[in-house]
Parts: sequence; structure tokens; C-alpha cells
Amino acid sequence: MDSRGERTRERLLAATVEVIARDGWDAATARKIASTAGVNAGLINYHFGSKANLMLAALEATLEAEVAAPLHDAGDGAEPEPPAVIASLVRLTLGPQISPDARRVFESALAAIVRDPELAAALRPTLRRFRGLLADVFDSAIAAGRMPPTDTEALAILCAAMLDGLWLHSLIDPDLPSERIAEGAATLFARAAPPDAST
Repeated sequence: MDSRGERTRERLLAATVEVIARDGWDAATARKIASTAGVNAGLINYHFGSKANLMLAALEATLEAEVAAPLHDAGDGAEPEPPAVIASLVRLTLGPQISPDARRVFESALAAIVRDPELAAALRPTLRRFRGLLADVFDSAIAAGRMPPTDTEALAILCAAMLDGLWLHSLIDPDLPSERIAEGAATLFARAAPPDAST
């Protein structure tokens, strides 16, 4: 794809995030997205095949930028420690690091998923990739003797569900003590480490 086509794709993705954040998932029409991007609506089908594909791509790109990328960087070049990774994800979930537009997109998509089984099925691989990243962190810690052997896939599912639950709690109660919760989550994982893990 040439640079002009790539710029058009990026404009459409950014416009989709903007429209969903402003108007909601269900009200994000092709006409609004194209108008916000400053392009012809036919370019949505040309570049993405359909408006549904564009919206899914925008959601996945936002998840990658706002959630998965910080998880990749959690180790700061070193082998990531599960307590630090979980604390970082709790802070990310409850803190101001995620942009307001991204938060509104996630919340709007979550509401749509409840009503739309096709959207839920389309997002399933993305969710599984995120849980796979978490499981990789746990597998590395187990291989290095910093964590006892466990079913890392099940633990990753549990942690992802915990983060989803924290997000929901923060919508209802925005005054949650994010730092205390992050420290508590890190403490749980630190206590699960073998007694000689630091040696």
C-alpha cells in the first residue's frame, strides 16, 4: 500500500475513534466517520471492506496502543515480574493513562458486545491475544523460578477478568484508591512466589 493509502487508513481509524467516543458505537455511521476523516465514504469499503471491519480495526488499534503496548513495556527491558505487571495494569485500568476518548470507545464497545454476538466473536481473538501476553509473563516467571508452577492460561483469564471488574467498579465509583488496589494486587502475586525466589 502506498503512503497516501496508508494515510487514508490512519485518518479513517482516527476518525472512527473520534466518532465512537463522541456519539457511541451504535451511532457511528459511515457518513459521520468519512466526514470526520475528510474522505469519501466509499473509501471505507475500499480500505476495510465494511464499516463493521473499520470499527473493529479501530477498536483493536486502540486496545493495542492503550493496553497491550504498556504490557509489552512492563519489564522496562528486563524480564517482567508478575507483581509489577499486574500492578501496572491495575494502575492503567483505574488511572488517567488511558485517554478519555479511548475510555469512551471501550465503554461503548462493551455495551455493544452485550447486544451483538457477532462483535463479541470478532473481538474474541483480541482478548485471547491479551491473555496470551499475560500468560507469557507468568510462564517466564515460572521458568526462572520466580513463581510456582501453575495453569498460566487460567491465571491470565482470572487476571483479565479482574481488570474488567475493576473497570466496571471505576465507572460506578470513580474515587477508587487506585494506588492501594495496585499495591494490593502486587502483594498477592509477590506472596505467591516461592520463598527462595529472590535468591
